[in-house]
Amino acid sequence: MKIMGLDLSMTGTGCVVMEDTNIIYQKLISTKLQKNEGGKILDQDDLRRILEIQREIGIIMDITGFGMESCYCTEPRIAIEGPALGIQGKTQSIVTLGKLLGIIEYWLTTLPITYTIIPPTSLKKIITGKGIGKKEVMLKEVYKKFGLDFSDNNLCDAFCLCSTLLPPGTNPRSIKIVSMPLLRRR
Repeated sequence: MKIMGLDLSMTGTGCVVMEDTNIIYQKLISTKLQKNEGGKILDQDDLRRILEIQREIGIIMDITGFGMESCYCTEPRIAIEGPALGIQGKTQSIVTLGKLLGIIEYWLTTLPITYTIIPPTSLKKIITGKGIGKKEVMLKEVYKKFGLDFSDNNLCDAFCLCSTLLPPGTNPRSIKIVSMPLLRRR
């Protein structure tokens, strides 16, 4: 069965798809602001970028055959990192990420795929043992626990989200890389 991790971001959404213990696809979905000739951000640009991210996730599902298995699962198949609440001075970013999460959640409810939202503090606790920590700590802990060396923290988080959906007792060192972009094993 295939599972997916999504680390949603307006600038670099990390997406990792696994089948059993194989990483079969990973992509960093990047979007850019569109500005007018005067340098002002265009109206509705957030919505354009959100829909671009949604479209890219849909393309990844098509490429990997995600959700095409005849499976009537009640267990989540997609893990999405929830928003980091309480970030000082980032109100607009939180609002925009809330829009992104809301549109992705709404879209997923139209598909026969179950998903779960995992708060960033819970994900950090699962991987590092602490509910707080910088991105570099997550990269280091993933290398120590899984033997995987990610070059991008968004892909690392997407993988970590995927790992929360693995069956209990899965050997962390049994995970194999089938696709190689932006990821290497030491």
